[in-house]
Amino acid sequence: MIFAALLFLGVLVATIVVFSSFALLQEDLKMIKCGLYYGLDVTVNGDQTSNWGGFGQIQNQISNVTALLNSSAAAVNSTLLGNSWILNSL
Repeated sequence: MIFAALLFLGVLVATIVVFSSFALLQEDLKMIKCGLYYGLDVTVNGDQTSNWGGFGQIQNQISNVTALLNSSAAAVNSTLLGNSWILNSL
């Protein structure tokens, strides 16, 4: 009987604590969601104050490097075409 009364009081106190902190929990969840959205926005679009351009800038830089590699390969092939001394000296 005493155990049941203590269990009832424990559940009652826990219920009161949970319901009294429910508003704080909702506010914390809003802040977490806002932080996640902000983090995703900075990741994708960048943050100029910390000199981070985001993944869009990284994609542009990689495509620029790829284009430069292609033009470099074309220049090497056209310049060294017919120069067999390079192959024979290896």
